[in-house]
Amino acid sequence: MLPHVMRQSSLDSPNKEIQARAREMEREGAMCASFFVGFPHADIPYAGSSAVVVTDGDVARAQALCDELLDMHGARASSSSTGSSRSSNRCCAPRNCVPGR
Repeated sequence: MLPHVMRQSSLDSPNKEIQARAREMEREGAMCASFFVGFPHADIPYAGSSAVVVTDGDVARAQALCDELLDMHGARASSSSTGSSRSSNRCCAPRNCVPGR
């Protein structure tokens, strides 16, 4: 997804819903959940969207929650009003999920 840079605020969709889900993950027990919109128009390959979820030793849960945030980004990109298309790997950066210990 290549969103319009003026529509990446946490007040605008799809980021608004993704950030709300990250906060919900924290209320449900994740120590920290963050989604970063990145800067997809940069001239380097790893400036796209990424997510980080930290749990208290549950690596599988951290990975699943992180994947959920990234999947939300990809799913919303395909129905976005920006007219951007969904890329095959859903974002420019690899899945940057950091599970807690």
